Amino acid sequence: GAPHWFVWTDQEIVGTPLIQDVSIVFGTRENDEEYGQIIALKMDGTVRWNYTVTSSIESEPTEGSMGEVYVSTSDGKIFAIQADGQLKWKYNTGGTGGVCKPQQFLSESRTIATGDEDPTDSTSVTLSSDASASTSFYNGYRAKITLASGTVQTGQFVAVSKTEVVYAPTNPQTSGIFTDISGVDTALVVKFSVKDRMIGGEKISLPLYGFSRVNTDSTLTTYPGMNSTVAAGKDLFASVSGTARNGTVRSVVLDSSAHCGSTDDACTGAMIKFTSGTGSGQTATIVKYYASTLTAMITTVGIAPDSTTTYTIGSTTTTKFMAGWNAATTPGTLEITVKSISGVADCTSDCTQNRIRLAVSEDPTAGIYDGWTVEFVNGTGVGQVTKCVKYYGDGDNKACLIDTVAVAPSSDTLYRVSPIVEGDEEVTVVVAFGHFTYPHFSGSFQGTPTTTSLQLAATASSVDSFYKNMQVEVFHDVSPTLVGSTYDGEQDLTFNISARADASYIGVGTYLRIDDEVVKVTAIDGATLTVLRGQLVTAASNHSAGSTIKVIEYATISAYTGATTTATVSTLLYAPAASASYRVRGINDLVSLKGSTTSDFTTSPFPVVVNPTPSEYSATTSLTLGGEIDFRNDFYVGATLVITDGPGKGMQGEIANHTSGTVIVTFDYSTCGGPFVCSPKGSSDNGYVASGFTPTSAYKLSQYEIFVTGTVTSYTSARVATIPVTAKVSSTYKYCSSFESSLQRYCTVYSTTSTPIFLEWASGGWCSSGGGTGWGATSPCYAAGLVVTTSANKFVYGLGTDGTVKFKYMTGKRIKSPARCVTNADRSVTVYTGSNDHHVYRLDTDPQKILRGSSWYSQ
Repeated sequence: GAPHWFVWTDQEIVGTPLIQDVSIVFGTRENDEEYGQIIALKMDGTVRWNYTVTSSIESEPTEGSMGEVYVSTSDGKIFAIQADGQLKWKYNTGGTGGVCKPQQFLSESRTIATGDEDPTDSTSVTLSSDASASTSFYNGYRAKITLASGTVQTGQFVAVSKTEVVYAPTNPQTSGIFTDISGVDTALVVKFSVKDRMIGGEKISLPLYGFSRVNTDSTLTTYPGMNSTVAAGKDLFASVSGTARNGTVRSVVLDSSAHCGSTDDACTGAMIKFTSGTGSGQTATIVKYYASTLTAMITTVGIAPDSTTTYTIGSTTTTKFMAGWNAATTPGTLEITVKSISGVADCTSDCTQNRIRLAVSEDPTAGIYDGWTVEFVNGTGVGQVTKCVKYYGDGDNKACLIDTVAVAPSSDTLYRVSPIVEGDEEVTVVVAFGHFTYPHFSGSFQGTPTTTSLQLAATASSVDSFYKNMQVEVFHDVSPTLVGSTYDGEQDLTFNISARADASYIGVGTYLRIDDEVVKVTAIDGATLTVLRGQLVTAASNHSAGSTIKVIEYATISAYTGATTTATVSTLLYAPAASASYRVRGINDLVSLKGSTTSDFTTSPFPVVVNPTPSEYSATTSLTLGGEIDFRNDFYVGATLVITDGPGKGMQGEIANHTSGTVIVTFDYSTCGGPFVCSPKGSSDNGYVASGFTPTSAYKLSQYEIFVTGTVTSYTSARVATIPVTAKVSSTYKYCSSFESSLQRYCTVYSTTSTPIFLEWASGGWCSSGGGTGWGATSPCYAAGLVVTTSANKFVYGLGTDGTVKFKYMTGKRIKSPARCVTNADRSVTVYTGSNDHHVYRLDTDPQKILRGSSWYSQ
């Protein structure tokens, strides 16, 4: 179901396409500007040929025996088009069905003198003085009222889906109580699917909770291919398979003869899959490769690989993205941005229509920009977009060999060079170790803990509610021991300890860990405890006198204040000592801290996996419109907004809300994907920003039009037209009167004029006595050398492949039903169709004769 390609036709398509061996053929409806067309596409979606007919095509094409195509039109004609797109013949059935004659004009462009800003049931507007003064003159006309037009200021963002961020810590450390990963160095693995084409400078911002920065670098180290000499998007590492020597849940020591090579991080960012042996079927991402030890650090797996584990490491391409961290937001935001460079061309010499010299400060490495897109953002050649076929670096004055442009760059040409991220790409970006530490979840209490309030360590999260609804595991700072003889794992339910229970923070309901078993206290008599054995997913076992007892309590965090790192908890039996240790576990709306079995002190929780929604998605249904910021709220509600040019061209939807120039409109993005930008983009969107009318991109911004349509139901001699629309209509209309250049990338000046209204007679409608809607000739069928169509003039027509009439049969009324052709064993053809006269007809024809060479013979 994933979209492969899309073709924009500028006209409606209502008939089902014909699929041939090498072509896809369909017809279009006529519009205000041109008649319908027969269009043939190649299988890759590019146009093979088109042929303009004399009206709309609402029929389905059919194919003849030689690859020719037969198509019927709404004005009653049938066209035969050869496989190369040339007309073979056409035949007029005459079946237009008596279309009403239009009045004096087919269409008129007028303006509105008086609007209607309170359309209770319908809108009544007064037309300009050049409109007709005849009563009922425009009755039945279709009216389009344009309310506003311009360029988008803030567009919509639908560029990515299925976003996932995996925290990948280094090996855990021991705090003295717990073995954990709280606060250790952490890499990040960011994965997402690209849904809409992304250009240089465009980014996604992922809010991530719980991080601490360990440096203040403005740019984060990213893989695959950080500091590589291979251009972004180009092959970097080839796949390799081998057998592991050993490993842990976070690392694999690779085969000495099947590894990632002699360069650190050569395969960082690649996927590794365990194909057999221990841990078979598990996959992970390599977050660090150490060439000296052939060790790959990986995202955590459930089962550690060993010497029986075979693996395959997938190939990689150099990442097209760079990463940064915005600490000014709450929570901090990981920003993943499409790479780009910009500068002024060094074109004092040697620049041509096929060559541009980049600034002397650009990367000296030959090939580093191969395949990247080159935009002429300003200056000579502005608005042109081409491709850097080959980058020479220092080998030839930072020159790019480019696809031919119409205007050669000059020394005033401002360029931007960037990789293009196409729709349907799957992206993995690894943010390297050395930038972040794992979210805090264990440590020692501060201050004076109580039974209901616990101040966590200073390194705990500063975000309010960060640990809310999670469980805190309190390890009391005491170490009583067992006394007496050996305790049997199956029989003994009474334990004697070395100190009174109340002096050891032990009460009814307290959990005790003894060796590898956890027990729960159910009754107390001084230093004698009655217990339930084998609690919290542990098994009852034998214990010797002198075994150390670890005392544990659990409570739920009901509130958390980040400024003071204070957790409000359900009541504990005992207030912990100030030096007591804790560990927080669980899942809430902000973060997930889950993993190993509760009360298992020797393993750590699994790393966090989150699915953050990019901050840009806060505007997935809103558009801010240039020139409309100061316009009245709710004015355009109920009107249609269409993107007429630039990114998102053709998208349209009804405006559901309008506030201070921002409208809420939902577009259908289900078919996005491929080599174009599907969503509208504005002057403040990343990658398209035009600050102070200085653009950073050669691409147009999205241009919009807001309009309402309806049919005139009544018209008076006072030029008052009643049109059933619900949107408010003003007598003035705001439009773009000046663009920044002939490229019309964005609007610089908005002006007002009288609101335009376009009135068009609904051509093709039947006279009132006829009823229904005109359809002309219907979808033809082809069988054994006979082409059959039915027509609105009551007839069934049978035509030969040369266009001559073989038969014509009249039914009782107009025919809207397409014919169906069946080839019989003797090559005769049976035709079935229905008519408005309430009859179904079967017509039988003789085998057709086709001229081949110089004689006729039966096919």
